Amino acid sequence: MSSPNQIFFGPIIGPCMPGPPHAIEAISADLDLEKRHENTLENAMKFVHGLSSVNVIELSLTDNRHEIISELTSKVVTKSIFPNTVKEVMNLEEHIQVTDRVLNSLESFTHCIVYITGLTILVQALYISWSKHVHALGKHSCGQLIFAHRDRTSDSYKLFDSQTGKSIDPEPLSEIIKFNKKV
Repeated sequence: MSSPNQIFFGPIIGPCMPGPPHAIEAISADLDLEKRHENTLENAMKFVHGLSSVNVIELSLTDNRHEIISELTSKVVTKSIFPNTVKEVMNLEEHIQVTDRVLNSLESFTHCIVYITGLTILVQALYISWSKHVHALGKHSCGQLIFAHRDRTSDSYKLFDSQTGKSIDPEPLSEIIKFNKKV
């Protein structure tokens, strides 16, 4: 319970907020009633702005290789990095140039999910290009690259962080997309 000298926030843990789902935090502040109200609104707006600045992009590795249904929105993923047919399969340098162009053309994002379909050499080209961007721009400027691998048993895609291999729950990312459509 908050005292007259405290502003109470809780529980406002969302998809971008660390901590357990029932976390409650009381922040002490010696503020009069008007200032408490302003501060609460300001922090709420910062929280909402923080969520709306989270941007998730979904791409398939190759175009029209399979119909890719988003694990986040249940809609067909229509953007891809490579065309359906790649003429020179072993031309890794050309594939890296393609991935460089695609990554440079994308809007700013915090999460980029690539549904892995097609040739493994294309995955290598994507990873090399991604690594170059991270090295040139800094890890925090590039967002998170997530690989989505088909699981035939569940007939769905499983998401994994490209850097750590850690499994990623699609639900929080799905909630971010829903939130951003409302803002």
